[in-house]
Amino acid sequence: MTQVGFLGCGKIGKTMIRHLKVRADHPIAFVQTPNFKGDINLDCPVVSTFDEDVCKADLVVECATPDVLKQQYQYYLRRSDMLILSLTAFSDDDFANKAYALCEKHGTNIFLAHGAILGLDGIFDARDILNNVTIETVKNPKSLGRSDTDRTVFFNGSTREACQLMPPKCQCSRCHRYGWPWL
Repeated sequence: MTQVGFLGCGKIGKTMIRHLKVRADHPIAFVQTPNFKGDINLDCPVVSTFDEDVCKADLVVECATPDVLKQQYQYYLRRSDMLILSLTAFSDDDFANKAYALCEKHGTNIFLAHGAILGLDGIFDARDILNNVTIETVKNPKSLGRSDTDRTVFFNGSTREACQLMPPKCQCSRCHRYGWPWL
């Protein structure tokens, strides 16, 4: 029976947790997130920072951000396999080399999720018949360091421009209080 822990508990994390809750063969060991709202019923510890006594699992699912991953990976790869959703962290060769070295040293594994990449592959495969592609992403304004209360367009432009702007850093005191300025 694989014990699963979560680093991050936003929309993706909550969806995965809800799915695992109906599968008794994969119990949830812990959730690490600085701003858990209690909007899903959990029977496991929820911590705001890494706790060596609590954060134990066979597999840790990272569904936070590349910055969170870069700050937390070393705690988990010493004892657990990791399923990584923040793939862009691996564009940093220093991080990638350190993560792979930890896996080799401790006999752990990194599994790379490729959902968004599959979507891009589909667009690329259909490029001869597409004239235009529009991508809409809906985010909580706080995750972008904003305090908007009404739905608004934050960015409208090319993918290349968006990649240069993201991810913005949050400057709110709540995030900095936990030492996680990326929420």
